[in-house]
Amino acid sequence: MTEPAADVLTPGPEDRKTRSADKVTTDPEAPYGWMTDPVTKERRPKKRPGKQSKNQQAPPTRPTNKARTAPPPAGSGDDLKDYSGPVSELCQGVWMILASVPTADLKIGKISLHDASIKAKAQAAILKENGGQVVKGVGMIAEHNAGFRKGLDKLVAESGPAWVLPAMFVLMPFVGQSLALWRAPVEGDVTLLAKKTEKEFDDLMNQSMREAAAEQAAWEEMNARDAAEAAEAADINARAS
Repeated sequence: MTEPAADVLTPGPEDRKTRSADKVTTDPEAPYGWMTDPVTKERRPKKRPGKQSKNQQAPPTRPTNKARTAPPPAGSGDDLKDYSGPVSELCQGVWMILASVPTADLKIGKISLHDASIKAKAQAAILKENGGQVVKGVGMIAEHNAGFRKGLDKLVAESGPAWVLPAMFVLMPFVGQSLALWRAPVEGDVTLLAKKTEKEFDDLMNQSMREAAAEQAAWEEMNARDAAEAAEAADINARAS
């Protein structure tokens, strides 16, 4: 007995699934419906009926790696600054300060100012003999070390701490004479300076007293004149009444 022929007009399970996906929607812009583009993540109409399989979807793209270039060495390029001039001036200022330290036979605790002044002058001589190498070495460090270069810029700037060097050099004569004064005997120049100061102080006090007396006299004269004017005005009013 032969098997009955299959009913080609009756849809099977697979046919129902396919036909349901082939239905046309009422939206004219998206006959097969809408979907989210896997690449642009934007909503767009489907190109074909049914859901696209994973094999048909475009694979996700990865951002291309930019070529890595080695960073330029610190201080290289057009902004490289020549520190030979400022560093040379700085070394010259330090040398002047060390060379001008007065020699005093005094001690501050266990520190001998005499020994310290001798060593300071010797250090100044070493700095002068090796000044060229110091300037070159400091420039090389500034060229390759950003932190050191930043500190050096502040040091040699007009508003930086470099003003301390000329200020110390200006104050050095006062400091030297003061140290010489306190280590010298009372007789001689010290006594003459003391008498000169006493005379200047007496002159200042006498001048201040004369100025004060003149101001007092002017004040009394003004009060007397005001009193006379008031008395004259009162007399005139009395006669008029």
